[in-house]
Amino acid sequence: MSFKKAKWVVHKMFSEIEPVDVRKYGRVVSYDEEHLDKLRNVHMLYRVEFEKPSEGTILRYSADDIAKIYVNGTFLDMGPAPSYHFNYGYLEIDITDFLIEGTNIIGAHVYYQGELNRVWPSGDYRTGFAAEIECAEKIIAYTDSKTRCKVTDAFGNGDVIAYRTQYLEHFDSNKWDYDWALKEYDDSAWENAKVKKYNDYTFGKQISKRLQFYDVEPITTKITAENAVLYDLGCEYTGVPYICATGKEGDVIEIRCAEELDDNGRARYVMRCNCTYQQTFTLSGEMREYTEFYDYMAFRYIEVIKPINVDILEVKMIARNYPFDYKSTEFKSQNERMNGIWNICKNGVRTATQEGFLDCPTREKGLYLGDMTITGQSHFYLTGELMAMKRALKGFSDSIYYTTPIQTYAIGHLKAVLLDYSFQYPLNLLFYYKHSGDKEFLREMLPACETMMNHFHQFDKGGLIYDNTSEGHLVDWPRNPYDFSDGYDYNLERYKTTGTHNVANIFYICGQQCMNEIYEILDIEHEDRLPVTEAAYLDAFYDKKRKLFTDTPESDHTALHSNILPLYFGVAPEESIPEIIKMIEEKRLNCGVYMAYFLLKALCKNGRKDLAIELILSDHRFSWGTMLKQGATTCFEVWDKEYKWNTSLCHPWASAPIPILIEDIMGISPSEPGWADFNSAPYGLDNLGEFELTLHVNGYRIKASGQENNCKFERLT
Repeated sequence: MSFKKAKWVVHKMFSEIEPVDVRKYGRVVSYDEEHLDKLRNVHMLYRVEFEKPSEGTILRYSADDIAKIYVNGTFLDMGPAPSYHFNYGYLEIDITDFLIEGTNIIGAHVYYQGELNRVWPSGDYRTGFAAEIECAEKIIAYTDSKTRCKVTDAFGNGDVIAYRTQYLEHFDSNKWDYDWALKEYDDSAWENAKVKKYNDYTFGKQISKRLQFYDVEPITTKITAENAVLYDLGCEYTGVPYICATGKEGDVIEIRCAEELDDNGRARYVMRCNCTYQQTFTLSGEMREYTEFYDYMAFRYIEVIKPINVDILEVKMIARNYPFDYKSTEFKSQNERMNGIWNICKNGVRTATQEGFLDCPTREKGLYLGDMTITGQSHFYLTGELMAMKRALKGFSDSIYYTTPIQTYAIGHLKAVLLDYSFQYPLNLLFYYKHSGDKEFLREMLPACETMMNHFHQFDKGGLIYDNTSEGHLVDWPRNPYDFSDGYDYNLERYKTTGTHNVANIFYICGQQCMNEIYEILDIEHEDRLPVTEAAYLDAFYDKKRKLFTDTPESDHTALHSNILPLYFGVAPEESIPEIIKMIEEKRLNCGVYMAYFLLKALCKNGRKDLAIELILSDHRFSWGTMLKQGATTCFEVWDKEYKWNTSLCHPWASAPIPILIEDIMGISPSEPGWADFNSAPYGLDNLGEFELTLHVNGYRIKASGQENNCKFERLT
């Protein structure tokens, strides 16, 4: 189903412009010089008027890039989640309880950014709004050429920050009508919207849930300078600062937000992650005014700097994330370090999971495929929710429209491919299937898997995949200023690499292993390329004398990554396992936090859960313990703030301890796909002392409690 009567309407400035096919830009373009600057960073308001019906009422809407929706001035929703125009999402919401007698107003604050980035598919001149109100299966109001609209400049023309990710907002209440979404508002000075001439959308109902919004109050305040006050929220969240104040017309309040403090105890608003969170609020002189900031940021601290005559009445954050019942999933034990690690991982997953599993909610705001391998698992156990993953998997399959290997990040218009990540698509698809039991979706996504694998098969020479120089190769991250690839002996600079290397080929094997499993689940005959590929891999990279794997066929170097991955994917010969584990004992977590997931999983699969627990709880500089020492409230992008030039302090690809603790240490697994029941096989609980863990699975919760030799598992609603 889609819209029955609603028209896709736009402000007149967009009505005659044809959409741009961003595929013309090739693989990676971060800025389109041809895009009209006057059509970037545009805020538009729309009003739809209708009379209250006698029965239940449904609002169906969509917008591009995104809209804040109000019913009679009350905030209702912000959406839809980013999606490509050929499979564009719409939402349906029961608004019955928001209606009043007589005339009602649906207000939409639509934003078009106009940038090519990882956030959403923008920069293509596709923007607009569609809405219809349905009662008793009849459409009683809808958007058309009579819909009222206007462009507002109340948010200023701030600098664009990070990787052209976001425009700073300088909110001016002199230019803002707080009552614009109320029925009493006089919109006679507005214009009629235009029905978009070039409309190439295909709509589908949004798979995932709507965002959750809530207030976060400061836990402490501190005067930092004359007329400057610092507000500490106690933890990093995603959202917008809310300031309520009174003062004279033209008074300007400066608002600085930050993930951490500087050496002087003030908000470090020029942040490590290449974002500058410095915005302003201009007063109109009314009795009580407040900010209406639009685009989200992630921060813990708000510092407000005001003119002497201004009174600050309220400061808080309006936080947002994918629905997350924080108190319904908990972990506590007598091991305080494990408690702290669990909490920063849990907070990181909550804070960064927005419409999708973001790498970080600051610098890129991108739904990265490899990050989802870890974050998606953690999010499932913390919420029991799989629709966010299903939507992400569909988005990655849709990205084949732009690049056949499946994009590194979806759903946006900055195009790039990391070979390591593409091969993790079927791995993530299998995780979704095993926890949902949704075989039909597995079947639906199979063609995307096949398209991706067939793309890379063309670079297969005798079972090894060779570098075609167009796709990127990650191995690990970061590589500046500290190289977490353990000296990996291969040139990873894009467009300058030729040949073949270990990590590319072990992920190639991962892709083939997953494809075989998918075919078997779906009972589909297929060509099994795995024996030839595994044999070629062992012949090229396995050093029989040292019983270790080299980085390339020509190199003698044996990086940690070249060995933990064949150990994890079950390719390492039995004789090599002791040597690889010995390497891990010596090098420990000498890798990035992303690769640490595979390292810990490899240990657990090969009888060394004790070493996995030891590394998680380690006091080594490459550990979650370092994050705790540096005051983390969410897990970092790297082990130490100083190990990357633009470190994000909220990056849930570092949340590996959550699935490791649940799947491997507690030994909790579904008895069959979909979690009709569960199995448990705990190990190594002596490190925790007395503990209690509550987690979500598909349809219910599981509570584990006790201590080393006396562990109890319960099924909860």
